Amino acid sequence: MSTAPLPANPEPSPGPQHVAIIMDGNGRWAKARGLPRVAGHRRGAEAVRRVIRGAGELGIPVLTLFAFSTENWARPADEVSDLMGLLRQYLRNELEELGRNGARLRVIGDRERLAPDIVRDITDAENRTRANTRIDVNICINYGSRDEILRATRSLARRVAVGELAVDRIDEACFERELLTAGVPDPDLLIRTSGEQRISNFLLWQCAYAELVFVDTLWPDFGKEHLEQTIAEFRRRERHRGRGMVAPEPRSAGLARCDVLLFDRGVAGAALVAPPAVVRTRDDPLDRGLRLGDRRRRLFHRLAGRRRQAGAHHQPGQDLVGPGRRHVLFCGRECGVWPGLRRG
Repeated sequence: MSTAPLPANPEPSPGPQHVAIIMDGNGRWAKARGLPRVAGHRRGAEAVRRVIRGAGELGIPVLTLFAFSTENWARPADEVSDLMGLLRQYLRNELEELGRNGARLRVIGDRERLAPDIVRDITDAENRTRANTRIDVNICINYGSRDEILRATRSLARRVAVGELAVDRIDEACFERELLTAGVPDPDLLIRTSGEQRISNFLLWQCAYAELVFVDTLWPDFGKEHLEQTIAEFRRRERHRGRGMVAPEPRSAGLARCDVLLFDRGVAGAALVAPPAVVRTRDDPLDRGLRLGDRRRRLFHRLAGRRRQAGAHHQPGQDLVGPGRRHVLFCGRECGVWPGLRRG
């Protein structure tokens, strides 16, 4: 068997660099077909193979999959046994496929509760794929983010107690080194399948600035084409990581003007020191603003039909929008005062 690494991707991907996926819907997939739950888990394992291959082909450097949580031990004993059996099969039978995809495997989670033979298989699989460089594949097994954060906190507390570490030396970088994901970049895209819209104790610290995409497709049906769709959605979004928004420079005379500046969450005292009509934005600012969420849509429609008071201070509910004004530059609370929208 060869696990010779494939060449690393020649050009960096435009993003995302790290995709994390909550693989949900195996049980519902099986129930809809009158099959036992383990049949859904088997088909889910096939989806893992497809997605790893697809992620490599799409140039994603890091892929993290949530396979088994610390809460999953509460499931029926026969289902847990089936899942552990599938894990054994995967670790023993998928190494050649991982090698063909240039995938380096890493298992993230508390291994103490896993059977000794599974722990040995994990170590063997990690060692045998270590030289692969095309894509890093992290599989979270017996993982829970709250437990991870508590363990990291206790570790730092012990180091402080024995005088090994000063309290004022604890910062984000120090804390992250204590996490199970130490050395893994934070996800910039988190996907959950099956239509559920929650993150279920998964990478709570690491996903602080991740874009969240929820898809209705059940995990056993998920494939490269669905991954491409979520990546396309990711690339349509403007990411600011809490830094606020910067009005883009004009790129050509054909760009639409921004007629109205909206501040989210009732930002008081945001002085409009020049008429917003001079701001130039992307081709369809209104459309781009409305993509950012229903709450923003509701705010726009609540203000629609009112007149903008150029040069006035913006207070919650103040008139901003007049008839015929279609172009809107939508700023979040962190944007500060226009112009000079950048604010930490």
